[in-house]
Amino acid sequence: MSNLKSSELYQSLRTRIIDGAYQPGDRLVLRRIAHEYDVSEIPVREAIRMLERDGLVEMIPYTGARVITLSPQKIRESLFVRGHLESIATGLAATRLTAGQLDELSALISDMENAAANQATVEYAEMNRTFHGLIIAASGNQVLCDTLADLEGAQIGFQALFRLRPRRFDVSVHEHKEILGHLRARDADAAREVALRHKLGASAELEAFFLEHDGRPATTTAKEATTTKEKVTA
Repeated sequence: MSNLKSSELYQSLRTRIIDGAYQPGDRLVLRRIAHEYDVSEIPVREAIRMLERDGLVEMIPYTGARVITLSPQKIRESLFVRGHLESIATGLAATRLTAGQLDELSALISDMENAAANQATVEYAEMNRTFHGLIIAASGNQVLCDTLADLEGAQIGFQALFRLRPRRFDVSVHEHKEILGHLRARDADAAREVALRHKLGASAELEAFFLEHDGRPATTTAKEATTTKEKVTA
């Protein structure tokens, strides 16, 4: 792997974080990674910068890079905003998507069903991003597209949802089918509603994982959840 480029190293480390090979709070030691991949520390440093940009890694003073952790409050607030914006974009796209684009979304859902059946976390997450990306692009609102791109770029770690909550696969596939059905029917209101439910459902699942991970009952109040010091990777 001596010729491994920063971008390839980034993809490899990114997959390992999403797959759980690197756990919340794990340090990413430059020298150790460079030795493992048989490269100098220069591409490792650049790859870690790219992971930090994606919101997967954080730099800790006097410690270095580590796999990022997120509080339930951060998850809730981030996906609340993103969910409402994606809902708006989905409603706008309902009257703009072409027949060809709708067929492309349908093909993606078929591929996602196969990935879900195999619990292929990374593959499913990428197809999920592509699915919503196509819809957002069809909204015709560039400001909305740019804002969502920025939000998504900072929330790539949320893709770990399917690893943390495997039961989310079936729910996700069903909701994507619902969204597509409403888009085909050109029903903007229904498409918006399902798109919002879809994103807020993901948020609830991540929060539920946090509560279980922290040893707190699922009935813990939002106020109690946000005051805990424990954190979990999103």
